[in-house]
Amino acid sequence: MDRVSQDFDRYWASQSSYPAERLLSEVGDEDLTDLGTSLAVVEDNAEAQRFVAAVQNSGFLRQVLNRELAFVWAPVEPLL
Repeated sequence: MDRVSQDFDRYWASQSSYPAERLLSEVGDEDLTDLGTSLAVVEDNAEAQRFVAAVQNSGFLRQVLNRELAFVWAPVEPLL
């Protein structure tokens, strides 16, 4: 666990990490309205509806939602 913690600390202290505020712009009411409009277009798309139906009927999704998936404990090594 110490190695994972060290890698995490090293990443956040590196020049490769940025606060979310520097990467994401602030969202306003107009952005949310635009998102709603885009979602309405997708909801009316037959191909999107088939995809949503397939996901909803997925045995895997049902197991996830019902918390029926067993954990598989396995050794891991962080890649540096």
